Amino acid sequence: RITEKRKIEVAFYGGSFTALDFMIQCELLAPAKQALECGKIDAIRLSTRPDCINDTIVQNLINFGVSTIELGVQSLDNKVLQSSARGHNSQDVLQAVATIKKRGLQCGIQIMPGLPDEDFISLISTARGVINLAPDFVRVYPTIVIAKTKLAEMYYDGDYVALSLAEGVAYAAFLKLIFGQHEIPVIRTG
Repeated sequence: RITEKRKIEVAFYGGSFTALDFMIQCELLAPAKQALECGKIDAIRLSTRPDCINDTIVQNLINFGVSTIELGVQSLDNKVLQSSARGHNSQDVLQAVATIKKRGLQCGIQIMPGLPDEDFISLISTARGVINLAPDFVRVYPTIVIAKTKLAEMYYDGDYVALSLAEGVAYAAFLKLIFGQHEIPVIRTG
């Protein structure tokens, strides 16, 4: 019987961690740091918004042992970001990636093809921009419409047309292929 050592990480996902109140961030990170220092886990990672990253925030994360930050970039097209009410723009992304990388942390980028006002040309432009940022990895999550959201209202009003399943698969396959050609791992496609 071969026993393989698994890498165990504490991950804070499903929101914008660094948008939380500073003290709440510290309270959540403290037990993870303790587990890291005791050797119970191998790493701490989190996801957040590009406009919720700066030197002070990153230094605090480093102090608590965070080694990987994933940014919910979604698109690098400012029109798409504005239409989707993402709350950040492409310049925020550039600054956040630079801040994370200069501190030596792993930087991941999450892309969401199929947002309002995105077309294939916009998606190609986003892919090229992500390649230029040279993240350590990418996640690709085609847009889905969730009930009782602004996007759902836009969908039901006819102001937004969701990607078909075939389009979502094609867009994700394109991104996986182009990122792979530039040696940027796609660690998940959803």
